Amino acid sequence: SIGASRAWHTAVAQWLRAARVHDGNKSLPFDATTLDAWKKASMPITAQIERVVPGGVFGKAKKVIIVPDGVLWYLPFESLTLSDNQMLMERATVRYLPLLGLIALPGSPPRTQAKTVLVEKRFWENADDSAVNDGGESPLWLTDFADAVPDLHPLRRWEVPTSLRIPAWDRLIVLADLSPARDGLTAWSPLVVDRGRPGSSLYDWIIAPWGAPHDVVLPGFRTAAEGGLRRGASGEELFLISCGLLASGCESIIMSRWRIPSTTAADLAREYVQELGNLSPSHAWQRSVELLWRTDIDPASSPRLRVDKDIDNLPAKHPFFWSSQMLIDISGKLPK
Repeated sequence: SIGASRAWHTAVAQWLRAARVHDGNKSLPFDATTLDAWKKASMPITAQIERVVPGGVFGKAKKVIIVPDGVLWYLPFESLTLSDNQMLMERATVRYLPLLGLIALPGSPPRTQAKTVLVEKRFWENADDSAVNDGGESPLWLTDFADAVPDLHPLRRWEVPTSLRIPAWDRLIVLADLSPARDGLTAWSPLVVDRGRPGSSLYDWIIAPWGAPHDVVLPGFRTAAEGGLRRGASGEELFLISCGLLASGCESIIMSRWRIPSTTAADLAREYVQELGNLSPSHAWQRSVELLWRTDIDPASSPRLRVDKDIDNLPAKHPFFWSSQMLIDISGKLPK
């Protein structure tokens, strides 16, 4: 334990501001003088953890499981700078659990052959990010999913109660803006396209006896982190939604803390899902992130980005562009 979560509120809020996570609807300025401000904001957090954790921050562990509490749900531990100036995720695989007791669950591995359902609806900021634009063509990153993920089934409208359909799905990817505050946690619909329909809510998923997709990817989930923890943020939305999805039968979940450019989120999701038939969820996720680290962010990928002319390249390794996404996984097993 690293202490009561209430004591971490200020440090987490400062890290989020330094990493350019603030109002989810305002512009995001990146300039040369503040590009690495998140590293400085990491230092007091790392120092505090070192005071209570023997052997330094997570020692030399190659696999790290984090059970966050309160505002610590909004802190991407995998991006913390360690004593060797590396981020935690450069040294170890990282996965999260909402409850400590879930470590003891055996879980089941991902399937090597899986039916994957893709839901896409107005993926955030760009006017051409709808499933089919005015020209009748899918955006390039959506076409890439069809090339990379076998047995992919796009779902664009509600037909029958979702709670009756999900037992036949092995994996679910939802490329859409997901805000639990809009409908409330019990009425929240993971699929968006069936919001308000019978069988659409997470509660319907939980009470249905048939199970749910083994792997769920929600790169558009939005939390109080986007508000800089100003509105009584408690981590409740991440805790309750993750518990609800696990209770419905899901075993690995990708959820985001704040929204990032849609093309970046889609790239991370695609690379992750396409390797679930070959790697464990934690290794598939680490591979996806490491591939992104090798690239630069195109400022035109989001109208919110404001990149100073003194920055020649905006590195995707900056935590804003990847550490919003967290892996919640109860098995940690290789596919079977």
